Amino acid sequence: KSNESNRFLPSEPSSVKSNESNKFLPSEPSSVKSNESNRFLPSEPSSVKSNESNKFLPTSYVKSNESNKFLPNEPSSVKSNESNRFLPSEPSSVKSNESNKFLPSEPSSVKSNESNRFLPSDEEEKEKKGGARGRTKKNPEEPKVKQEKSNIFTKRIKDREPNLILTKKQGKYSAYSRVCPANVSLQPVILTTEEKERIDKEHPGSYTNAIQYGTNPEKPYWYICPRYWCLTNNSPMTEEEVNRGECGGKIIPDNAKTPPPGHFIYEFTDNKYHKNEKGEYIYHSPGFKPEHSHPDKSCLPCCYNKWSSYNMKNPSEQQKRRQQCGLVDNYVYTDEIDEKTGERKKKIGPDGKPIQYSTYGVQEEPKGKKAKKNANTDEDKQKKKSNIFGVERIPIPQYRWGFLPISIELFLHTDNSKFTVKGNAALIQPHKRPLLRYGVENSQHQSFVAAIADIYSYFHNIPLPTIANMRKIIADSITLDNYLRFHNGSLTSIFRPSRLRIEDEIIEKYKDTEFYKSIDLNNKAQYGFLQDTVSSFENFLAYLNDADSLIDHTYLWDIISSPDSSLFKAGINMVILRIYDNDSTDNVELLCPTSSYSNNIYIKGRGTILLLLHNEFYEPIYLYEDKNKESPIPPVKIFTENTGTFELKQIQKIFETIIETSSKSCKPIHNRPRMYEYKENISATDLSIIVKENGFIVKTQVMNYKGKIIGLTVNTGLEKDIYLPCFPSSYLNNIPKVYIDSVEFSDYVKTRDILNQISVKTKQKILCKPLLKVVEDGMIVGILTETNQFIFIDPPIENTIEDGLPVLIATQYKDRKSFVIDEILATSSGLDESRINTVRNISLETHFYNSFRSILRNLINDYLNREIRQEIVRTLEDPRILYTLKLKKIDEILRNLSNQSVQYVDEIDDAVKNKLTEEMDCSTNCDIRSYCLTRKNKICIPKMNLVSGVDNNILYYSRAADEIVRYKRIQLFMLEPRRYLNITNIEYSIFEDEILAISSILTDEYFEDLIPYNKNKYVKNIVY
Repeated sequence: KSNESNRFLPSEPSSVKSNESNKFLPSEPSSVKSNESNRFLPSEPSSVKSNESNKFLPTSYVKSNESNKFLPNEPSSVKSNESNRFLPSEPSSVKSNESNKFLPSEPSSVKSNESNRFLPSDEEEKEKKGGARGRTKKNPEEPKVKQEKSNIFTKRIKDREPNLILTKKQGKYSAYSRVCPANVSLQPVILTTEEKERIDKEHPGSYTNAIQYGTNPEKPYWYICPRYWCLTNNSPMTEEEVNRGECGGKIIPDNAKTPPPGHFIYEFTDNKYHKNEKGEYIYHSPGFKPEHSHPDKSCLPCCYNKWSSYNMKNPSEQQKRRQQCGLVDNYVYTDEIDEKTGERKKKIGPDGKPIQYSTYGVQEEPKGKKAKKNANTDEDKQKKKSNIFGVERIPIPQYRWGFLPISIELFLHTDNSKFTVKGNAALIQPHKRPLLRYGVENSQHQSFVAAIADIYSYFHNIPLPTIANMRKIIADSITLDNYLRFHNGSLTSIFRPSRLRIEDEIIEKYKDTEFYKSIDLNNKAQYGFLQDTVSSFENFLAYLNDADSLIDHTYLWDIISSPDSSLFKAGINMVILRIYDNDSTDNVELLCPTSSYSNNIYIKGRGTILLLLHNEFYEPIYLYEDKNKESPIPPVKIFTENTGTFELKQIQKIFETIIETSSKSCKPIHNRPRMYEYKENISATDLSIIVKENGFIVKTQVMNYKGKIIGLTVNTGLEKDIYLPCFPSSYLNNIPKVYIDSVEFSDYVKTRDILNQISVKTKQKILCKPLLKVVEDGMIVGILTETNQFIFIDPPIENTIEDGLPVLIATQYKDRKSFVIDEILATSSGLDESRINTVRNISLETHFYNSFRSILRNLINDYLNREIRQEIVRTLEDPRILYTLKLKKIDEILRNLSNQSVQYVDEIDDAVKNKLTEEMDCSTNCDIRSYCLTRKNKICIPKMNLVSGVDNNILYYSRAADEIVRYKRIQLFMLEPRRYLNITNIEYSIFEDEILAISSILTDEYFEDLIPYNKNKYVKNIVY
């Protein structure tokens, strides 16, 4: 009996039932009943019952749920739901729900819910002779498992439930290997219902509990957490079965990446999670990870060391989670047997009703598993406080400790397993102080502030502030003066609202600041810069005080690290280690300050704090406390060079590596270094240090109208100070500030010679060597240095000096025009209405003319106007007519043709102009187009041109006639209805949250390389 085709059946009588065609039936009598075609029936009698096709059947009686492939050609009894292929030559009894491949040549009894492949044979197969020569068939090879040991069960889940587990991080959701790590044997085994029923019958007591769940409600799977698993028959094993030598009797070693030959027993074990303090094995049961572990809110199965015994009044977290996953209507069973049913009795609760767990299968508890109850609740509570959370718990609860991920341990050259109690990996040995994660106030958007709050309370020895209080502490530590210094002076531009002028009353609050005092209030440009800076600072304070803002290290790095903010006296080094969720890698990323030009990357001599960033959660890394009652030692939260413990001396070596890496990798790199002709200048801080080292005196620091220091004026001992440019930087303390338009420059010869002398004396540490002389209108107006920075000369002189410097012709430096431009940009508080109107009018005139030309084209190619079209063609093709006469005649024809379709209006309202922004064709259906100006089905065109002021009644017809006469493409377009014209720029209408991309680049790899950008409503600009 078969639901599918039977192919290659023997040629002897066969009894087959079929509902479909029988092809290639044998020459002998045959009775076939089948639901599908039977092809190549066997030559020997065969009785086949199958739900799928049987291919290459032998002389055997077959019952199978799935295909059996490569079975021997001797009698065999097989039960399967699928096809049987290449059946074995010796008697074999196989019961399987899946394919059996490469079965042995000797009698074998195999029961399995999955495929049996590469099974070992009991004896060598007998020699068989046939054909011209007799050959000896070798035994099948032993089963080989080439897959990595830790990936076996992950792949098993992925193959059956591909939508359940994530193989790599998606946004804030971690990969399954992070949520439920396989390297510590916490991933469960997935089973079908048929597999579980077989296991319950053949291997009772081989696992603790089972839960049922599936992304497809119609096809749920079971999950179990056994201790042993046989890879040859895909079944769990009891300890007794292992001791008896079943499944080869050899357990795969812990340190083996792939199973060695002859080792087919996988043991779910790990010293931290599967052994108690006495070294006894802790059996695990399946459960579910929290709801936030999966983007689709699916229930992720994982193994836990407690089943969470039933508690009606106070259900456990796992009980609640199982209920959330819809697992109900199953009961807790006792060990007592019901005489009537032969099954175990249900456990009765206090209400007299059977106790219901979430859906799960309860097996007999393995021997030695029952835990002893401890009545000492105070001791239990103390142990609970002392328990260390595993690596899978992120974030950990506040005030609790957690182990470091393995990758972080390797990075920090530490091994927490050396510090744990033997037999209970969740406890730390007395007097041992490993590096651990510490739980802070939980917040999805501001956990960085929570971590800093805990370190701040430790540093100042004060009660722990909340996140809200810490935000206020940070805000109070920032003044307008140091705000200009943080983030390399870029915060002013980043948080400055667009085109917003702040009220004078607010500006008055900052009149005591150094920045306010440096402003000339009568200078329009400087006062505008003051307004921009204050409005930016007020916006930044609003950002800090917003409980819903995403506040991380991005804009607070310098504020936390710098001594200017007074949060940490003398400043502090901040090391942030970020780990990514990915199945194939376990990398650790050392973060650099957000601003590549920060002065607080890593400064030797300061204290250092360690933070771990996982997704959006920050957790500090501390040296664990010693809870010795006689002489307790508090945790170390800030690491210094003077800390003398052995553990911290080891950490100092890591910090030396961090210093070296940060100094090399956190500095900006040149873009396209082979094509860049100029050098990048040094910062104002470095320039100031080198100037002082060489005996020069810094007189002032020069600021532009973006709040950046762009140079220093230096006294070299000569009459006049020299201006030395630097890389745009944050301003320096205790040095007077002047604005670029207030600097006094020297003449050409002095400027050139002093710049050369400084470059030579400092051994080119100060990059100021003259490279070009800039000439405008025949006058030398300045010098361009090796860093591509311009230095004015005063006064400009005629270009008659032959000194070997190449000449660069420029047009914007004479009379200090660039300073005027800077001042206009700084003082401009609104939109340039003149520019906006000009651009709009140009666009409108283009649209009006294109619409006018389209109407002419439609009229010319109208069948009713075919004679007029012929007249135009004859005029164009007549070589005797001169250009001017052709132009005049075509102009006249077009006027007469379109006289009733075009109307000129004297004036168009500005509100109407603002709506006319798209090219239009108003020859048809113009009544429904809001951007078409029509009157009685006539297109309305402004009488006077919006750009030039010329009469459009003359301009449009003359232009159209000229294009038809002189331009072949436009001529074809106007005279041929099937011709198309594409000579205008195509502008795409793109919203703020859209980009225009070529379809060929939109691959999976393209999106994998993208870095998500968290948009913040307070961030107004992005600086580079």
